Amino acid sequence: MANYDRTAHLKSIQAQRKASTLEKVGQAISRLLRVNKSINFNSLSEESGVSQASLYNHSNIRQRIEYLRCQQLQAPTTKNFSCIH
Repeated sequence: MANYDRTAHLKSIQAQRKASTLEKVGQAISRLLRVNKSINFNSLSEESGVSQASLYNHSNIRQRIEYLRCQQLQAPTTKNFSCIH
């Protein structure tokens, strides 16, 4: 086992987990959009089985959720002014 590279193995596992998380989230977003349900961190966490912490910690996932959530808003209110650019 002299040729075993633990670091490379751990990086490979992390890449697989990240890909799996992205796939789960993407599928969950598609399902929520198809049934016209609101997209937010809670609903996406429940639908995808991915923890809210993971959703917040992946910046590209977080930005996508925030973008979709803003798109779903009908009328601007003082509560959602951060979505207006």
